[in-house]
Amino acid sequence: ITGNHILEALVDNVIPAVAGNFMYSSEFLKQHKLLFKEGIKHEDELWMFHVSVCSKKCLLLPDITYNYYRSNPNSTMNNRQISNLENIEKIVEDILETSNTMQLHNKIGIEKFSEYLDRFYYIVLNDENLINHPTEWKIFYKRLKKSYSQSKISTALKKFRLPASLAYILLKKKKKNPS
Repeated sequence: ITGNHILEALVDNVIPAVAGNFMYSSEFLKQHKLLFKEGIKHEDELWMFHVSVCSKKCLLLPDITYNYYRSNPNSTMNNRQISNLENIEKIVEDILETSNTMQLHNKIGIEKFSEYLDRFYYIVLNDENLINHPTEWKIFYKRLKKSYSQSKISTALKKFRLPASLAYILLKKKKKNPS
Protein backbone atom coordinates (compact mmCIF):
# COMPACT_ATOMS: atom_id res chain seq x y z
CA ILE A 1 0.00 0.00 0.00
CA THR A 2 1.35 3.45 -0.77
CA GLY A 3 0.67 7.12 -0.05
CA ASN A 4 -2.83 8.19 1.01
CA HIS A 5 -4.02 4.59 0.67
CA ILE A 6 -2.28 3.79 3.97
CA LEU A 7 -4.40 6.31 5.87
CA GLU A 8 -7.44 5.11 3.94
CA ALA A 9 -6.70 1.50 4.98
CA LEU A 10 -6.52 2.59 8.64
CA VAL A 11 -9.77 4.54 8.31
CA ASP A 12 -11.43 1.53 6.63
CA ASN A 13 -10.11 -0.73 9.42
CA VAL A 14 -8.05 -2.79 6.96
CA ILE A 15 -5.00 -1.85 9.00
CA PRO A 16 -5.80 -2.33 12.69
CA ALA A 17 -4.72 0.37 15.13
CA VAL A 18 -2.45 -1.98 17.07
CA ALA A 19 1.12 -0.68 17.23
CA GLY A 20 2.65 -4.03 18.20
CA ASN A 21 1.36 -5.66 15.04
CA PHE A 22 3.87 -3.91 12.78
CA MET A 23 7.58 -3.50 12.18
CA TYR A 24 8.92 0.03 11.81
CA SER A 25 12.23 1.49 10.78
CA SER A 26 13.79 3.34 13.72
CA GLU A 27 14.96 5.94 11.19
CA PHE A 28 11.33 6.48 10.10
CA LEU A 29 10.14 6.84 13.72
CA LYS A 30 12.94 9.31 14.55
CA GLN A 31 12.48 11.31 11.35
CA HIS A 32 8.78 11.86 12.03
CA LYS A 33 9.14 12.11 15.83
CA LEU A 34 6.59 9.35 16.29
CA LEU A 35 6.32 8.76 20.01
CA PHE A 36 3.38 7.61 22.06
CA LYS A 37 1.57 10.51 23.68
CA GLU A 38 2.21 10.20 27.38
CA GLY A 39 -0.59 9.95 29.88
CA ILE A 40 -3.36 8.67 27.62
CA LYS A 41 -4.98 5.30 27.16
CA HIS A 42 -5.86 3.98 23.70
CA GLU A 43 -2.51 5.42 22.61
CA ASP A 44 -2.28 2.88 19.79
CA GLU A 45 -5.22 4.54 18.05
CA LEU A 46 -3.58 7.95 17.95
CA TRP A 47 -0.07 6.67 17.27
CA MET A 48 -1.21 4.49 14.36
CA PHE A 49 -3.12 7.43 12.91
CA HIS A 50 0.08 9.52 12.90
CA VAL A 51 2.11 6.60 11.53
CA SER A 52 -0.36 6.16 8.66
CA VAL A 53 -0.26 9.89 7.90
CA CYS A 54 3.56 9.90 7.71
CA SER A 55 4.03 6.58 5.91
CA LYS A 56 4.86 6.49 2.21
CA LYS A 57 4.56 2.72 1.85
CA CYS A 58 3.33 -0.26 3.81
CA LEU A 59 3.44 -3.98 3.19
CA LEU A 60 0.56 -6.07 4.55
CA LEU A 61 0.99 -9.76 5.21
CA PRO A 62 -1.97 -12.14 5.36
CA ASP A 63 -0.53 -13.93 8.40
CA ILE A 64 -2.06 -13.66 11.85
CA THR A 65 0.58 -11.91 13.92
CA TYR A 66 -1.40 -10.69 16.89
CA ASN A 67 -4.08 -12.25 19.08
CA TYR A 68 -6.13 -10.04 21.34
CA TYR A 69 -7.53 -11.51 24.54
CA ARG A 70 -11.00 -9.89 24.59
CA SER A 71 -12.33 -11.42 27.78
CA ASN A 72 -9.62 -9.89 29.97
CA PRO A 73 -11.65 -8.08 32.68
CA ASN A 74 -8.68 -5.79 33.42
CA SER A 75 -8.25 -4.52 29.86
CA THR A 76 -8.88 -0.86 29.08
CA MET A 77 -11.78 -1.75 26.80
CA ASN A 78 -13.53 -3.80 29.51
CA ASN A 79 -12.82 -1.42 32.35
CA ARG A 80 -14.18 1.86 31.08
CA GLN A 81 -14.07 4.88 33.29
CA ILE A 82 -14.70 8.54 32.63
CA SER A 83 -10.93 9.04 32.30
CA ASN A 84 -10.88 6.48 29.44
CA LEU A 85 -13.59 8.42 27.65
CA GLU A 86 -11.66 11.65 28.18
CA ASN A 87 -8.66 9.97 26.56
CA ILE A 88 -10.74 9.12 23.50
CA GLU A 89 -11.90 12.74 23.42
CA LYS A 90 -8.23 13.87 23.36
CA ILE A 91 -7.50 11.43 20.53
CA VAL A 92 -10.43 12.79 18.50
CA GLU A 93 -9.26 16.37 19.07
CA ASP A 94 -5.73 15.49 17.94
CA ILE A 95 -7.03 13.67 14.84
CA LEU A 96 -9.29 16.61 13.95
CA GLU A 97 -6.48 19.11 14.44
CA THR A 98 -4.12 17.05 12.28
CA SER A 99 -6.81 16.60 9.65
CA ASN A 100 -7.51 20.33 9.56
CA THR A 101 -3.82 21.20 9.29
CA MET A 102 -2.97 18.61 6.63
CA GLN A 103 -6.33 18.61 4.80
CA LEU A 104 -6.52 14.82 5.27
CA HIS A 105 -10.29 14.80 4.89
CA ASN A 106 -9.80 16.03 1.31
CA LYS A 107 -7.33 13.23 0.56
CA ILE A 108 -9.62 10.38 1.60
CA GLY A 109 -13.05 12.00 1.53
CA ILE A 110 -15.03 13.87 4.15
CA GLU A 111 -17.68 11.16 4.53
CA LYS A 112 -15.12 8.39 4.98
CA PHE A 113 -13.16 10.46 7.49
CA SER A 114 -16.37 11.26 9.39
CA GLU A 115 -17.23 7.55 9.57
CA TYR A 116 -13.78 6.92 11.04
CA LEU A 117 -14.37 9.55 13.74
CA ASP A 118 -17.85 8.21 14.34
CA ARG A 119 -16.30 4.98 15.68
CA PHE A 120 -14.67 7.02 18.44
CA TYR A 121 -17.84 9.01 19.12
CA TYR A 122 -19.78 5.76 19.34
CA ILE A 123 -17.44 4.39 22.02
CA VAL A 124 -17.90 7.49 24.14
CA LEU A 125 -21.57 8.33 23.66
CA ASN A 126 -22.80 4.73 23.89
CA ASP A 127 -20.83 3.91 27.01
CA GLU A 128 -23.26 2.33 29.51
CA ASN A 129 -21.72 4.05 32.53
CA LEU A 130 -21.95 7.43 30.86
CA ILE A 131 -25.51 6.87 29.60
CA ASN A 132 -26.59 6.20 33.19
CA HIS A 133 -25.36 9.69 34.13
CA PRO A 134 -27.29 12.09 31.86
CA THR A 135 -25.53 15.22 33.06
CA GLU A 136 -22.09 13.75 32.37
CA TRP A 137 -23.29 12.39 29.02
CA LYS A 138 -24.53 15.83 27.94
CA ILE A 139 -21.21 17.41 28.95
CA PHE A 140 -19.29 14.90 26.78
CA TYR A 141 -21.73 15.37 23.91
CA LYS A 142 -21.33 19.15 24.00
CA ARG A 143 -17.52 18.91 24.14
CA LEU A 144 -17.37 16.43 21.26
CA LYS A 145 -19.85 18.52 19.30
CA LYS A 146 -17.76 21.66 19.86
CA SER A 147 -14.50 20.10 18.70
CA TYR A 148 -16.25 18.52 15.70
CA SER A 149 -18.04 21.76 14.73
CA GLN A 150 -14.70 23.59 14.68
CA SER A 151 -13.29 21.08 12.21
CA LYS A 152 -13.38 21.33 8.44
CA ILE A 153 -15.48 18.17 8.16
CA SER A 154 -18.32 19.34 10.38
CA THR A 155 -20.95 19.11 7.64
CA ALA A 156 -20.63 15.37 7.09
CA LEU A 157 -21.70 13.82 10.38
CA LYS A 158 -25.36 14.12 11.30
CA LYS A 159 -24.83 13.00 14.90
CA PHE A 160 -24.07 16.49 16.18
CA ARG A 161 -26.92 18.38 14.56
CA LEU A 162 -29.14 17.83 17.60
CA PRO A 163 -29.10 19.63 20.96
CA ALA A 164 -27.57 17.47 23.71
CA SER A 165 -30.87 16.97 25.57
CA LEU A 166 -32.71 15.70 22.50
CA ALA A 167 -29.77 13.51 21.43
CA TYR A 168 -29.71 11.93 24.89
CA ILE A 169 -33.47 11.23 24.87
CA LEU A 170 -33.24 9.63 21.41
CA LEU A 171 -30.28 7.50 22.47
CA LYS A 172 -32.13 6.24 25.56
CA LYS A 173 -35.16 5.35 23.41
CA LYS A 174 -32.94 3.57 20.93
CA LYS A 175 -31.31 1.57 23.74
CA LYS A 176 -34.73 0.50 25.05
CA ASN A 177 -36.16 -0.37 21.62
CA PRO A 178 -33.32 -1.47 19.34
CA SER A 179 -34.49 -1.93 15.77
